[in-house]
Amino acid sequence: MPRPLPPAQARPGGGFRGEYDPTKSYQAGETFLISVATTIDGIDVIAGYYGVPPAGTDVNGLPWAGSVPANPTGNAVPQSPLPALSAAPDDKFYAKLIMPSCEV
Repeated sequence: MPRPLPPAQARPGGGFRGEYDPTKSYQAGETFLISVATTIDGIDVIAGYYGVPPAGTDVNGLPWAGSVPANPTGNAVPQSPLPALSAAPDDKFYAKLIMPSCEV
């Protein structure tokens, strides 16, 4: 039976960045893991894999910033479900949950 391949390491244009570090910024196409539910800037964040969509409006009409800033606040904090736009800096979303994970 084939074994799963490890995720590609981050490089320009995307890739897996490993465990989320709120002191670092993330760009469109990059993914990261929040392995344990936590609180960032007073916002509860569930464990899982998150991705950063490209800047612009997606097919669902959601506006995306195209990056996650270091030391995020408001909607820039990775979260699921997505919060109301009125809470967002610049009225955009920043990262979305790709796959929730169970804490072990």
